[in-house]
Amino acid sequence: MVRADIDYDVYTTEELLEMRQSEAVEGLNEAQQRFCECYVQCYNIKTSIVKAGYSANNTVLGYKLRKNRKCQRCGRIYFPYR
Repeated sequence: MVRADIDYDVYTTEELLEMRQSEAVEGLNEAQQRFCECYVQCYNIKTSIVKAGYSANNTVLGYKLRKNRKCQRCGRIYFPYR
């Protein structure tokens, strides 16, 4: 399975590196933040969904979160050089 590209053009690399974590997670609830943290560690949507506290059968939500611009911004803050 090919990993989908993330559109990082919303923010420049410099803006992302200077952004505080509180700004990056703005608009996300705790479970969505945990999903982002887990996803940038393992790049596995199902594992990340389960670790974030969602049901293992809810992988469709994982794909939606992966495409969410707020989650993309948050993931970029947790691991800016990927």
